Amino acid sequence: MPRTTQETCALVLEEHRLLRKRMDALEELMQQPSHHATLRAEGLSFLVQLGVHLNAEEALLLPLIRALPTLGEPCGERLTEEHRSQRRDMLELRTLLLRADTSGAAVAKLLRTFIRGLRMDMAQEEEGILREVSLELSDNESVAS
Repeated sequence: MPRTTQETCALVLEEHRLLRKRMDALEELMQQPSHHATLRAEGLSFLVQLGVHLNAEEALLLPLIRALPTLGEPCGERLTEEHRSQRRDMLELRTLLLRADTSGAAVAKLLRTFIRGLRMDMAQEEEGILREVSLELSDNESVAS
């Protein structure tokens, strides 16, 4: 369990790295039409991993965000709403991945669209919220030590 703001931010960034690696692997599978059953299974597994990540961010990062003196509450609400939206998308995607009548091409298209949006969300989170939390609260931790 991370103890400092820096450790928490480092953990979130490492999880983002691992998620990107999984997304890269999914995109590779999308290039191989004969691997649609594998793509379906890996897509479902990825959604589980992403759900665990969202829970971790809410448990570890959200309290740090809300502790920001000026932007804490609005940033916290934005992250909460983004996660709510992602969970809705994940549920819809999971339902379609589990349906036998969803074609392999449709599976690839759905995953590609979801991954594109997720990559953008992660980049925005890293450049915005994570950077802000890291800078703001690290300064406070330095003063407190």
